[in-house]
Amino acid sequence: MYILSALVIIIISFFVSYKINFKIKNYDNPGKDKIQKIKVLTSGGLMPLISFSIFLFYLIYFSNLEYGNYFNRIPQIWMAPTSVLIFVLISFYDDLKYIPFQVRLFVQLSIVYLCISLFPINQIYNIQTPIFDGSIPIKLDMIITIIFWTFIINSTNFIDGYDGMFSFQMITNFLGLSIIFYILKEEFYLLISIFMLFLGIVFLFFNIGRKFKMFIGDVGSIPAGFILGWMLITLTNMGYIFCAIILNLFFVFDVLYTLVVRILNKKSIFIRHNDFIFKKCIIKYGAKRYFIFSIPIQMMLMIISIFIIGL
Repeated sequence: MYILSALVIIIISFFVSYKINFKIKNYDNPGKDKIQKIKVLTSGGLMPLISFSIFLFYLIYFSNLEYGNYFNRIPQIWMAPTSVLIFVLISFYDDLKYIPFQVRLFVQLSIVYLCISLFPINQIYNIQTPIFDGSIPIKLDMIITIIFWTFIINSTNFIDGYDGMFSFQMITNFLGLSIIFYILKEEFYLLISIFMLFLGIVFLFFNIGRKFKMFIGDVGSIPAGFILGWMLITLTNMGYIFCAIILNLFFVFDVLYTLVVRILNKKSIFIRHNDFIFKKCIIKYGAKRYFIFSIPIQMMLMIISIFIIGL
């Protein structure tokens, strides 16, 4: 029932997003360091991610499902739908107007800091230990968690630089997460992962189609990155750190390697560029060859991540 409802909601919400952006003439125009050659409607993630926030709120407070002990130990679960909604609204404004990256980064760090409350309190230390479970100083754990989560948010935005890339990341990551949370019998996180999996699949038809073609925009990629980071850190907090690392390694490596190289070459990491490995490959060899090469690698990493759960 919940799974079918999520699929219907996502399909309808994408059409509503298209209508809204078409009406307000919200286009992403071609330009320097952009791959597209024509203007395309953007902010396609507006209504799907707002719908996700509502769906999440419903799962938390009105669902008759019984969630596991991990869920019941979360202090402020209401922060999840609230934070997603805040990210959606701020990112939509950024799609329409321009918000300086310093402001966006400050907001992201602030929200992520508050969302540490989305993880259970470690009874030994009487505070959250999201990633390292007390094996390193707690303050350092907090700092690493905040930096990592913010990095995932922005890396998801960076990866969304060509048709199909956003869906590629969402489908492979959340397919893996859906299977993993099913194995772990964590129904709450399973439903979240399935919703995001459907979002990636449905958006693919809008992204590569012609009649209703549009981009997901920051309004889609930023909240989606927040949700992905939440799920990966949750998996880590449950004791499966290697699963979380391997599952998204293909995309993280591309972004991290590129940013490090730009920093070493004294280039700004805050301006649009085509230095990412996936962009270079697509520009040089074409999208078809890139996906033929990359999909098997990501699927192999996903299978390894799932296999680790069974060990």
